[in-house]
Amino acid sequence: MQDTFNSYQYDDLEKRENDPYSKTKYKIIVDYLKKTGKTDMRILNAGCGFGDLSIFLGRVGFKVVGVDPAVKYIELAKKRAASEGVSNCEFWVGSIEDLPKEEQYDC
Repeated sequence: MQDTFNSYQYDDLEKRENDPYSKTKYKIIVDYLKKTGKTDMRILNAGCGFGDLSIFLGRVGFKVVGVDPAVKYIELAKKRAASEGVSNCEFWVGSIEDLPKEEQYDC
């Protein structure tokens, strides 16, 4: 599997973390998911990158599995989730094809 790490994206993470456009997109997603009424939703974030959306979803209570082929992104996602006290996010290096077939997700 090819590593999708991109140094420009990695260096730009600090800026994007506080980007109002990204945060607005994430809020729209969360509002939509909350309308389902299912509060214990398990979400797969394929291509999760450094985990920004996954951590955002985890903060509001969703259980999230983030997967990305870039080792450095997953390392950063794990570190960020731990430092922010978000324990309901898992991060795996790989692609969705690598996930156990028996895993089930609501979204």
